[in-house]
Amino acid sequence: MKESQKYAIHLDNLRIKNKLTIDDFCEDIVDIRTFHRYKSGQRSLKHPKISAFCKKLKISTVDFYYSASKQDVYEFQRINNLYSLIINRNYQLFYEQSSTLKLNSIVEEQNKRFLGFCYCKADYETNSTPLQEILLKLYKLCNYPNCLAFFAFDFVSLISLQLIAEIEIKTNKVLALNKLINILYDIEVTYTSSETSKILPSIFSNTSLFLLRLHKHKEAKHISSIGIEYSIKHSDFSGLAHLYYVQSYSNLILGNRLDAEKYANLCIITSIAKKNDYEINMFINTIKKDLEMSPIQLYNKCIEDINRDIK
Repeated sequence: MKESQKYAIHLDNLRIKNKLTIDDFCEDIVDIRTFHRYKSGQRSLKHPKISAFCKKLKISTVDFYYSASKQDVYEFQRINNLYSLIINRNYQLFYEQSSTLKLNSIVEEQNKRFLGFCYCKADYETNSTPLQEILLKLYKLCNYPNCLAFFAFDFVSLISLQLIAEIEIKTNKVLALNKLINILYDIEVTYTSSETSKILPSIFSNTSLFLLRLHKHKEAKHISSIGIEYSIKHSDFSGLAHLYYVQSYSNLILGNRLDAEKYANLCIITSIAKKNDYEINMFINTIKKDLEMSPIQLYNKCIEDINRDIK
């Protein structure tokens, strides 16, 4: 989105907030048709016009430009809160709160795409929309499959590609998954938004989980190992329990029982530290089935192994 277009949309939002009709707002400045062209990006909105509109709003141009930059941050925080509701499986509250956020009122293009992704993810997890319809929306969000040849990604493209991979592997397709693996391995990949570093731990954990589903245990072990290192380095523990679980199960399948027990213990401890009841119950039940040990037995055995190593 052009900077001038963003300013035009922000001006219009302020107009609505101040209960000014578009006729009164545009009077003696521009005709209404021209103002709509500013909003659509067909014409460039210059500073003198912005200054004139600011007088109608009874604010300074300095306050206007500052509020425009703050609006981007506010929008992102609001959408990120909605995303957190999906992650925590609070779908009803997500749909209730997102209904008050209109797509055409969002100024920043990346924020629009982020909200679009949130709807795709919520619709996918609640089975409320046909898969093909969700996929078509995701394709647009990350320019798929053209993005398979790209070397630069913003965070919306990455999480969209991740969801495409999750859907694809249900039919044994691995195009999106292979691209995710290449991205996580390739130090030459450029991340074009600061938010990317915050979602990479979940990309690592989900990619390694996808590999587990495909029974690619060596690859899953390798990716999760890199993900654990990245998460600890950046003090981001959002995906750490899942990464420890992948390490545990991969080691178990590959015949490394002691390592499997060690990482299973770390998985349970991490999920408890996060105070996520869903994760705690899921990992305890899954690990009990995998290792045929209760969490207490597992913990005591790990302590015994540590004491033996010290001696």
